[in-house]
Amino acid sequence: MLAALLALSQVDGEEPIVLDDPTVFSCTPGRIEPLGSRTIELRKRDETLRELSVQRPGTDAPHFLVVAQAPAEMRPLMSPEEFASTARIEVDTASLVGLEWKHGARSELVFTEPGKYIFFASAVLGSGIGGYICSVTFSGSR
Repeated sequence: MLAALLALSQVDGEEPIVLDDPTVFSCTPGRIEPLGSRTIELRKRDETLRELSVQRPGTDAPHFLVVAQAPAEMRPLMSPEEFASTARIEVDTASLVGLEWKHGARSELVFTEPGKYIFFASAVLGSGIGGYICSVTFSGSR
């Protein structure tokens, strides 16, 4: 799953730097249980991070949540400017919608299968400059 995020960020064959550093970018709780809260809190302490995606388990392409020049079929979570200036974001697993980054995709619910979901924040997704990740394990029950 991380390989898809790395491939998306790769430029000129060089591996981008992807860091798992909760002091810069974090997700809580780390696990969403059937009887618990459906809300994930993303905390970001770097205003250069302007775009956001999430990788679902078992998929090759990430779902974009915040991206500059979003295609018409995408319903972004917020604008890149809002994301850059926001330190704390709450997302509801029952309603979070993203656009899988592949030809012909449509916006769709992100949290549909149990497993590990990896959020990726970057200054520019797909630019090769890398970014920060955090992950949440989703039980699959709503």
